[in-house]
Amino acid sequence: MSNKLFRIKVIQPTFDELYKKYSKSFSRRNSEFSSKSSISEGAKKPRDKKEEALIKLDDLINQINILESLKRFSAEHVRWIAGTKKFLQQVFGEKSEYYNTLNSFTWSKRGSYMIGGPARPAESFNPQLGVERVNQEAYLKELEAARGLLLAAKDDLEETGLLNDKTERGPIIFPKELLEKLPADIKEVCEEFNHNFENSKRWAAMLLLRRLLPLSIVRKFQAINRENEIRVGGDYLDTKNLLGKIEKYLKEKKVYKDILNYKILTDSSQHSYVFSPELSDVNGAALKIRILLDDLFS
Repeated sequence: MSNKLFRIKVIQPTFDELYKKYSKSFSRRNSEFSSKSSISEGAKKPRDKKEEALIKLDDLINQINILESLKRFSAEHVRWIAGTKKFLQQVFGEKSEYYNTLNSFTWSKRGSYMIGGPARPAESFNPQLGVERVNQEAYLKELEAARGLLLAAKDDLEETGLLNDKTERGPIIFPKELLEKLPADIKEVCEEFNHNFENSKRWAAMLLLRRLLPLSIVRKFQAINRENEIRVGGDYLDTKNLLGKIEKYLKEKKVYKDILNYKILTDSSQHSYVFSPELSDVNGAALKIRILLDDLFS
């Protein structure tokens, strides 16, 4: 009987590579796994998007019980990963902790590990048995971690009403047709704002508006070759004075007064320790700046 002890270091293929290779063979329509799901095709439709998302989360969590009896990277496992990633991306965004945490799972043992030896003689004769055992153990641990991650996402969704907030806010603040007119760096800030606002990140969204306002004015003066009007001693004027300089170039004069009123709000988001902006505050300030951008770059 062999007592050989092996040190194994395996680089596993990524999930994306596996999914791309085998995705054509995954058919939800013919899968028994899908029929075991807690949601049937004939189930009554949920009343709103939040409830629908919560039901989907419960479904994904319940499917983990089935996955625990299967091998890692089985068709059912790969389909579950793809569906869960898509759900987290749509509900919480690609930059969310939920999406990125799940995306970091390898479903395999990381680094070096020992197999075989006196305790597992069969693995000494066939090291692949040890590799499969260790990786299956890692797979089960990450399934349990995924369960906790989805339960946390469910708690978050129940507390914040994220999807309902999106529905109530209506259309996106900085739409594609406006973004296409803007300088690249302003467009980037607007896209970052859209992401944070859609995900109820009111502090981050308000601070982005505070950056967006002076940046847009500076880019406008650069575009019309009048940058010298907004500089003193080599430095740009502060935001209030930048607004004063841009007023005469605006088609809609009312925009200047509206923006000036909201400037106090955006400044408070950084300088006041007692100020706590609401999403409605962010929405109001953003809509005024959207009108300004459309005026400046149309």
